[in-house]
Amino acid sequence: MDATRLTLLLQARGGEPQAWNELDRLYRPFIRGWYRAQGVPPNDADDLTQEVLATLSLELPEFVHSGRTGAFRTWLRAACLHRLLGHRRGECQRGRPVGGSDFQERLQEFEAAASNDWDREHDRAVLRHLFSRIAVEFEPATLEAFEQLVIEERPVAAVASALKMTAGAVYVAKSRVLRRLREEATRFIGDDLA
Repeated sequence: MDATRLTLLLQARGGEPQAWNELDRLYRPFIRGWYRAQGVPPNDADDLTQEVLATLSLELPEFVHSGRTGAFRTWLRAACLHRLLGHRRGECQRGRPVGGSDFQERLQEFEAAASNDWDREHDRAVLRHLFSRIAVEFEPATLEAFEQLVIEERPVAAVASALKMTAGAVYVAKSRVLRRLREEATRFIGDDLA
């Protein structure tokens, strides 16, 4: 899942509360989780997440989508990274150790690694969001098999054993949920990328 639905962004840009609510449900846990993965304490992660979302609300009306897949995700990553760097500078000014003489070199390595992590976590966040939209359509065992196999990336034998299912039943559950997720993703993104 490489894209945020363009119409969702346009609706939010137009001030539609439902679109803002959906953006918040999709991105707040993702952004907070990313900050936590970068070692930011929980309260600071909440504050930084709120800053990014506030910036989004101010800057989205001026955001021009390039039409390239991942344009919004890239903009959001830059906004999050900018706040993280500001947070780290603030820690340094308050006397907390944040780096040594090789700080700039380590920062460049971090940015390169963070880009890959960001993309992977973004895709997982969108998947979780879509998954929550279709979950009511499936039996609990089907959902659990899918979650363990696809989201948690557990081996099929371990999932089958834990859920007292055959490996074939786990694969069938995965297939059914994936098919429905693809349908929902198509609907979520729509023709925006065409």
